[in-house]
Amino acid sequence: MKKRVMKTLISSLLVALVLVGGTLAYLKASDSPLINTFKLAKVSTEIFEETGVNKAPQVKNTGESPVYVRAKAVITDLPEGVTVDMNGAYNTANWEYGNDGFYYYKKILQPSTDSNPSMTAPLFTIATDESGNSNVKVETETDVFDTSKPATFSIEVYQEAVLAPANAQYKLSDAKAAFDKKG
Repeated sequence: MKKRVMKTLISSLLVALVLVGGTLAYLKASDSPLINTFKLAKVSTEIFEETGVNKAPQVKNTGESPVYVRAKAVITDLPEGVTVDMNGAYNTANWEYGNDGFYYYKKILQPSTDSNPSMTAPLFTIATDESGNSNVKVETETDVFDTSKPATFSIEVYQEAVLAPANAQYKLSDAKAAFDKKG
């Protein structure tokens, strides 16, 4: 009988010890606040273009995060009676037209480093040869535009970038969705 009482007493003591120890462990583990530190993504890009006769604008990732890039060329200061066709100048090997006025770079642009300035391939290249011929077609309506004067105009490049998900592969639909989400 003494053995039975002793076993019951020891079992009860062990159960009490486990309950008290578990309660203390729970209270000790949950009494301090948990602090999470987050670093926000930095998205920053700029247009880069070498000076000279030929035009070949590129976009450089100057931020700290990989990005999707889209860009478009806007022709301004166009005289009445003059039309410009740049379709032959766009770099469709590296940029994809999105049917929304923008061309999307076909790769995710990684952040630049000192040893690796991360830039897109040129959006377009406007090249003029020694004879003054260009890969951009400029047409004039002779009854509206005075063809004795040169047709001068400006080409402005507008670009945007949004954060690309980590380890993502480029797909036009994903890039467009990221820009749509940005608003």
